[in-house]
Amino acid sequence: MLSRDGLILTLGGTGFTPRDVTPEATKELIQRETPDLLYVMMQESLKVTPFAMLSRSAAGIRGSTLIINMPGNPNAVAECMEALLPTLKHALKQIKGDKREKHPHHVPHAQAAPVDTWEHSYKVASGGNTEHSCSCSH
Repeated sequence: MLSRDGLILTLGGTGFTPRDVTPEATKELIQRETPDLLYVMMQESLKVTPFAMLSRSAAGIRGSTLIINMPGNPNAVAECMEALLPTLKHALKQIKGDKREKHPHHVPHAQAAPVDTWEHSYKVASGGNTEHSCSCSH
């Protein structure tokens, strides 16, 4: 287990063997699950090997600490960390209550232009063409 600044990473114990019980232990500790972290890890790992789907990792938050189960294979750990690193700093700040850090392209809600969701959906569905191709009158 590695721990630093509100982050705990466990290594191994996430497979199918009877001794692989790390996810069960983690699930007993966490207060809020973070399933999308696991999704990103799985997505990246499946690019390398179909065996990635045999991982039973767990991830979540306990207090102000993020806990993530990593696979036991060092190459798999590197793949997963590469996928998670771009957001971990922001995630750890959020867990501690810091809402100041924003993505560089994020526009504060008060400054954002209003979006007509229905109009946007129609444009996307019609390939951006807002001309009606049917003969009826609208």
